[in-house]
Amino acid sequence: MKRPRSLALALGLALFACQAQETDQQAEMEEPVAVDTESIRAAIVDGSQQWAAAARTGDAQALTNLYANDAVINAPGTPRVTGRDEISAFFAQMVSEGPYENTISTDEVIVSESGDLAVELGSFTDPSGNGKYVGVWKNVGGEWKLFIDTWNMNGSGEATTE
Repeated sequence: MKRPRSLALALGLALFACQAQETDQQAEMEEPVAVDTESIRAAIVDGSQQWAAAARTGDAQALTNLYANDAVINAPGTPRVTGRDEISAFFAQMVSEGPYENTISTDEVIVSESGDLAVELGSFTDPSGNGKYVGVWKNVGGEWKLFIDTWNMNGSGEATTE
């Protein structure tokens, strides 16, 4: 009679071990991946500084290369610019007028929990004055590319009472 009891005990332990292993594997799969927000922030700030440098030297190709293939630019006073070909033409036109003097300052970078998107808020100065921008960056094959880029100029700052 000891045999059936031992067999039952052995089967019970084996079943318990299999269940415990499944639970451990599920827990490993569900653990969130740590997102290195500081390195993402550094990559975004670096990308913005590359943008400013390329604009100052009139390098339309370098500007275009900072954008994802499906990117969108919402620039003031122009129709929406969508996709790599339109973005390339947009920057070719921009730099055809000569180098674009500017300074860019990243004020904040907000990284998504998944670490595949980041929103950059910043300010800039160019020949027209001071402005602000919002850039949405996405990770494309390990590189951070602008996905949505929009900017506008600051107003005069004077309050009106009309």
